[in-house]
Amino acid sequence: MCPASRPTSGHNEGMDRLSPLDAWWLHLERNVQQLHVGSALLFEGPAPSHAQLAAATEARLDLIPRYRQRVLHVPLELGRPVWADDPRFRIGDHVRHATVARPGTEESLRDLAAGLLSEHLDLSRPCGRAGWSTASRTAAGP
Repeated sequence: MCPASRPTSGHNEGMDRLSPLDAWWLHLERNVQQLHVGSALLFEGPAPSHAQLAAATEARLDLIPRYRQRVLHVPLELGRPVWADDPRFRIGDHVRHATVARPGTEESLRDLAAGLLSEHLDLSRPCGRAGWSTASRTAAGP
């Protein structure tokens, strides 16, 4: 997940600078050292479909603008990076379906989550992502 940011006043309408701490964390991230945050959640009851999850997320994008924004570096690195709306944003690029390897154990879910979280952030796109997978309760554990 991308760093959070506090809005700052400035002449760039619609663009907020990353806070100094967020810019520092972003600067430290490397291919072998990911500093972004993620989680794996288990829910009980019937799961919504991937399409339902994507539609519910898309309907709330006005509440989570960072989900559709990407990080832009300032020319010549003369300032902290800024958040900017991505004109190419597509919800399908950010709410993705992933398959847990059979037989669908907690270990295979952990392996899937570890794989997704070890991917390097692509800063040419918005950083927010949701991986979606379903498994039966007996397969995923108690």
